[in-house]
Amino acid sequence: MAASVRMMLVLLLVLLLVLLLVLLLVLLLVLTPSLREGILPWSPLNGGWLAGKMTRGAAVPTGSRIEWSEKDKPGLQSAPDFSSNDTDWTWGVVEEVAKVAAEAGKSSAQVSLRWLMQKPGVVAPVIGAKTVAQLKDNVGACDFELSAEQMARLDAVSVPEHQAYPWEMCTRVQGGRLR
Repeated sequence: MAASVRMMLVLLLVLLLVLLLVLLLVLLLVLTPSLREGILPWSPLNGGWLAGKMTRGAAVPTGSRIEWSEKDKPGLQSAPDFSSNDTDWTWGVVEEVAKVAAEAGKSSAQVSLRWLMQKPGVVAPVIGAKTVAQLKDNVGACDFELSAEQMARLDAVSVPEHQAYPWEMCTRVQGGRLR
């Protein structure tokens, strides 16, 4: 009996901490512009997922970070993996980004980066281009703006349905165990 009560208290404490962290994140996003502080989103293209490299039903692209992660570095904290991202929610985001990119005449990577750049409080996304061509493509996010309607569509489709980073990474690395 005591062990189950202790476990429930631990779970309640974890839930409370998660709620407090979510509240802190919301406050950070709301207050950041007024505090003249900024956010630097890390890995804004999620290892190629938001760059248009991935296609539903297709194999993982050869030479991609995801292929490297799956093959050589399983469980690496910062490595994007296929299995945890291969969800209808992720594909919905990827496909909406591709639609907006086609409308704008831009690449999916440019639209993904531009969406972040137009968010209040975002100073600059931290890109991780592997090639000069990727870098040039990423810089192309600076020469256009998304419409309010396009921003709204991307906002709507990207509301997380599950744990987002860093919670997903923590859960994956810890193998689901609580500490």
